[in-house]
Amino acid sequence: MDSTLFITESLREVLKTLVEVLLLVLLVVFLFLGTFRATGARGRGGWQ
Repeated sequence: MDSTLFITESLREVLKTLVEVLLLVLLVVFLFLGTFRATGARGRGGWQ
């Protein structure tokens, strides 16, 4: 069995999970703080 297929699929699952977790964290922070701006998504301005 070729292990590269297993590794490729594993990495794909890890990346998918990271994206899901990031979205979930942003949603929870949004729900607790009440504004999307408070989540740190301020565009090009960065942190001020």
